Amino acid sequence: MTDLPDPWDVLRGSRRGREESVQQLLTMLIVERTYPRWNTRSQPSPRGIEFLTALYGASCDAVPPGVDVFVDEFDLPRRHNDDVAGSPDWAVIWPDRLWMIELKTEKSSHRPAQLPRYLAQGVHHHPGIPVDLTYLTGPLDKPAPPLLDGQRYRHVTWDDVLPILRQTWTTDDPRAASYVDAVEQILSGIPDSWPMWRAERIDAPIPARAATILDDDLLEVMNLTAEDGLQRAVDVEVGSPETLDELRVRMREFVAAAPAGSPLKRITPWRWVEASSGGQALTEAGRRVGMEVRVSAARS
Repeated sequence: MTDLPDPWDVLRGSRRGREESVQQLLTMLIVERTYPRWNTRSQPSPRGIEFLTALYGASCDAVPPGVDVFVDEFDLPRRHNDDVAGSPDWAVIWPDRLWMIELKTEKSSHRPAQLPRYLAQGVHHHPGIPVDLTYLTGPLDKPAPPLLDGQRYRHVTWDDVLPILRQTWTTDDPRAASYVDAVEQILSGIPDSWPMWRAERIDAPIPARAATILDDDLLEVMNLTAEDGLQRAVDVEVGSPETLDELRVRMREFVAAAPAGSPLKRITPWRWVEASSGGQALTEAGRRVGMEVRVSAARS
């Protein structure tokens, strides 16, 4: 039996949007434990392996050679200073293959440059191995991204995947079945606004997020580090690593626009990632997700 909290309690306490909430509940099903930090290598549960194997078969018409490493919010670092780090919602990693999965519930969140960038970054950071990409959405008619040698792409819909979820997790496990039911209800409520759906279905407004960070907030952190050289982090709640990296890019724009001799020329904005950077988070938000944007004194 699945040892997980009630999914409606998870939703009541979450600050996530609809798309992020579906991802959170499904990730918890796949690993059958609490939601992991971003970009953490996890061992899927046996049923999680069963689900990922079936999803891979629906995507690539082939059965993968076992699933040992699953990652939620897979980090694809930027390839150069002008790039933005990528973060496919899920990834499965084998020694000789990389499979990335991007989840969408909202048509408006489709970004034409996102999938080609994931494929290019996947090849860049994992050279010499095939790279597969699955795009899991509602009804959406968009062109496939261009593929390089060794890459495969498949667009599948929630209508294709919900039967796999039901088959995998609803037999003799009421708690797992409640997660599948919650995901189905969330997806069926897409025509409604997310705050309205939450208020009607779980009688809970979205908990207050940290205030949307403003340019003045970013500049305050940057100016403090420019003055004393101490490393700082921006304490802000965001929905994905990509949104976090967009803050880093914005801060770099401030540095680039500063006049010669400005103290801002003495600092460097960068993205701290727990799984690869080492050390500990400097903010509460960073401790929760394992990533944050920092500002350090520039190397001379």
